Amino acid sequence: MYQLLLVKLVNKKLLYIIVALLICTISSNAESKLSTSELLKISGSSISVALLGLLAENFVDESSNSLIKGPILFDSYFQKQIGGDLATTSRKTNFLDNKTGATLTPLVSMTFLLMADYAHYSVDKKKFMLQDAFLFTTGLMATGGVTGIFKGLVARERPLYHEQSEQSIIFDDEQKLSFFSGHSSLAFYSMHYLNKRLSTIMREKQISKKWHVIKSTTLYGWASFVAVSRIHASKHYASDVIVGAGVGVMVAELFYRFGEKKYENISLHSSGSKFILSYNF
Repeated sequence: MYQLLLVKLVNKKLLYIIVALLICTISSNAESKLSTSELLKISGSSISVALLGLLAENFVDESSNSLIKGPILFDSYFQKQIGGDLATTSRKTNFLDNKTGATLTPLVSMTFLLMADYAHYSVDKKKFMLQDAFLFTTGLMATGGVTGIFKGLVARERPLYHEQSEQSIIFDDEQKLSFFSGHSSLAFYSMHYLNKRLSTIMREKQISKKWHVIKSTTLYGWASFVAVSRIHASKHYASDVIVGAGVGVMVAELFYRFGEKKYENISLHSSGSKFILSYNF
């Protein structure tokens, strides 16, 4: 059993964690606005959560009890509107319907993130880029870890398998990993973190609010497309992708703020007979 588990870990996601660890190591050993102790705490916590999530997913088997069984609330309506009637139709695939699809958005997002840092910051350019690379990567690991933990604990059947359970003869490793959507959590994490950094840069450059709207609509629109594609492919219910999106946004907000504390400015100025301490964030 342990040999089989080791093979599954190596074949599925361990490689991604190893690559992420390399990025974290390179970033933390270079110049950064975060202290060494902060870097260690953040990376250690993220790696621990990522490994727990990986283990939780791989302990799900055919005998695992599902805490959520079948569609809930609005799931059936959206499934029929987007994914079709699963009792009579086969699963619809698309270009995001694989492991590569899950990593595509984070990779593109990180590329644009570092390009934005490089193009905008003239002072401490290297520190901004390395810190964003570190926080984005550790946050991505934490998002994947939290997703894996919930997948393992809830063990919800994916829509297609639930509706056609009688036709499912051989258990699929992915069969009970529906709640919540990893594609959605990673996509919304990536787009929200990138949106926060671009918003900061655009405010500093005093760019028109119209471009803020266009930027946000484009980024969240893509993340939403990724989420809807999971319903379309009959891999997730609407509730799976909505929860995944919410978790991704919350983790991105948290990790962005870890670095934002170091970018805040405190200034002291006078107004008449008063001295005012301002805290900009």
